[in-house]
Amino acid sequence: MTTEMTPLAERVVVSQGLRWQSGGLYTIFSLALWGIVGCGSAEQTTIPVYRTQGRLLTEKGEPAAGATVSFHPIGRAEALPFVPHGQAGADGAFELTSYALGDGAPSGEYAVTITWRTNSAEGDPIGPDRLKGKYADPKKPLAQVSVRAGENKLEPFHLK
Repeated sequence: MTTEMTPLAERVVVSQGLRWQSGGLYTIFSLALWGIVGCGSAEQTTIPVYRTQGRLLTEKGEPAAGATVSFHPIGRAEALPFVPHGQAGADGAFELTSYALGDGAPSGEYAVTITWRTNSAEGDPIGPDRLKGKYADPKKPLAQVSVRAGENKLEPFHLK
């Protein structure tokens, strides 16, 4: 028994074949492109960081809870892809973060800037800087510090 195809049935079969074929070509092209783009090294180059802790205190010696401290590199041959930073807790203590929470900062010299905004209910700094930008400029920092290989416990920073 032979089955004859009508012209409409032939067009549907051809159409279905082209649909698969173009979908197959699209898939092959996508995989080839993904292979080219994905051929880079799976290992990311990271700069070693060293745990760095400190405290932010007001001129009266009270904790500057919620203030943000940022360490801006000074005189590095290569720019960092991040700015090590931390947020003062209720006791004014902070730990710097570069890649992961509290991991520290690369060794080197830094200009220390501080901003102190009101925190939202979620703990995010919002609103105007209570310090009115006094310590927000890396060219006019609160202090300059060194981070060395190993653990770094900095002297408290006093906001004047």
